[in-house]
Amino acid sequence: MPVMAEISVVPIGTNGPSVGAIVAEALRALEAHPAVQHELSAMGTTLIGELSAVLAACGAMHSAALASGAPRCYTIIKMDERRDKFSSADDKVASVRRHLSRDAAGEAAAKKDGM
Repeated sequence: MPVMAEISVVPIGTNGPSVGAIVAEALRALEAHPAVQHELSAMGTTLIGELSAVLAACGAMHSAALASGAPRCYTIIKMDERRDKFSSADDKVASVRRHLSRDAAGEAAAKKDGM
């Protein structure tokens, strides 16, 4: 069963506040890990694959940031492993949206009933 992880690679000690080029190098390191699906977001990257492959990809991203000139790299990894059923990133978002929709419908009904 695949795991899902979110990784944020934060280069520290660079010559300026912009770290986009170093983060891009960390993402390029994923090319060597074709078994890991990935999606970039503004605050990190979601990785999906088998546990060992995802962990190897995380290590490669961290190492690539250091190899690209950052004297220090702070990497945050959050991981979700669900063994009872497969759940994609889209499934997780859809589940929360369904709950939000139900909550909004319940609030509207309560207001209508004068509560």
